[in-house]
Amino acid sequence: FFFGLWLVLPFIYRKLVANGKFAYGALSAALAITVIALAYAVFNDPQEINGTLDAAQVQPKDATGSDWPAYGRTQ
Repeated sequence: FFFGLWLVLPFIYRKLVANGKFAYGALSAALAITVIALAYAVFNDPQEINGTLDAAQVQPKDATGSDWPAYGRTQ
């Protein structure tokens, strides 16, 4: 981003390209897209979970049944 911004500066750009309006526009468009993506990334939380949970307590069922009753337990 910073390198692209540096390249858009007039005193740097004039030294690099003699007649390149398209190149300047393309670089400016790429920088604008980068700024938009950066703003979206800053203000968007990808791990945010919107919703509610039931307040009622759910009783877990015995997942193992009668298999290996002493494995990982205190029996």
